[in-house]
Amino acid sequence: MAAASNGRDRSRSPMRTGAGVEVKEIPVIGDSRVLVAPGLLEEIPRRILAAGMKPGAIVIVSDKTVDGLYGDRLVKAFESHAAEKGGGPRLLRYAFEAGEASKNRDTKAAIEDYMLANKCTRDSAIVALGGGVVGDLAGFTASTYMRGIPVVQVPT
Repeated sequence: MAAASNGRDRSRSPMRTGAGVEVKEIPVIGDSRVLVAPGLLEEIPRRILAAGMKPGAIVIVSDKTVDGLYGDRLVKAFESHAAEKGGGPRLLRYAFEAGEASKNRDTKAAIEDYMLANKCTRDSAIVALGGGVVGDLAGFTASTYMRGIPVVQVPT
């Protein structure tokens, strides 16, 4: 029986989405993993909890373009999940101007200021909705906010 380096048993049935589509799982450093399949956006809230994360607040960080395309769907997924479970983390949303020009200290500070103004603590987590600049800024902000909080990368 083969086991992955992250301890997951590879002999079990493949992981599937709620719609029954097979999810490709790629182990990376430590317990981190990459999941690839259509339709995962609406499953992010459930998968965050299944991974053992129990954030008091979730900050969805995105650029204005990606937020306009996918932000409402992700918020709705979190709200639906919270309704099913009888509650969930506080949900916050921050979007900045799209483009490489936004990858700077001022944007990082603006995200942190937003989180501080909304009383985000070490039990908060960031969901980076978008790749590239979004992933870079959200990941760096998460790694330095209050000595580090979890980040979930959702590249689009």
